[in-house]
Amino acid sequence: MIWADLSHNNLAGANLARGYLRGANLCGANLVGANLTQANLNETNLVGCQLREAKLMMTKFIGADFQKADLTNANLKGADLSFAKNLTSDQILSAQIDATTKLPHNLRRVQERYYKSNR
Repeated sequence: MIWADLSHNNLAGANLARGYLRGANLCGANLVGANLTQANLNETNLVGCQLREAKLMMTKFIGADFQKADLTNANLKGADLSFAKNLTSDQILSAQIDATTKLPHNLRRVQERYYKSNR
């Protein structure tokens, strides 16, 4: 589904594991509890997207826009967020990450703080 317009769709609980959603418009979409493990979400529009409790392990988010996205309890272990846009420390601290999660350079200290507060 390259460059698909899924904005404002209800995809809660959907199984999109290993899906190819590069460039998709997911603005305002409901992906609460969805499984996007190992999906390609490079260059996606995730503005205002609801990703609470979503499974995002080993997912690629290069160039994805996270402005106002809700990542509460989302599992980002092993995800590549290294070139994600508009990702904040609050979003990262509300999600689940590990040592294999790749964060943008400006948020790498957040990863250290995350480990200290979750021990």
